[in-house]
Amino acid sequence: MTVGRMMTAAERLEVAQCLLVRVLPCGCRVGLYRTWTSRALLIVDDPHDDCRDRGHQADFVIEDRDGAPAAAAGLAPAARRRA
Repeated sequence: MTVGRMMTAAERLEVAQCLLVRVLPCGCRVGLYRTWTSRALLIVDDPHDDCRDRGHQADFVIEDRDGAPAAAAGLAPAARRRA
């Protein structure tokens, strides 16, 4: 697992599917992406203007895991509420 780096040009071409999108407590929007090689990348898509984390820039890879499901990245889909 690699933590905290900018996304490479080759990785941009590898992204196959966005699995889910969440908003972090700091307000930044992140996406969990699956690559063609079955890696799971947690990437900052839209940094919030008021975020104090200097690492939260667009295309910043927060986590990089080989074949990890969404739950392993801490971004499992939230439980749905029933009306």
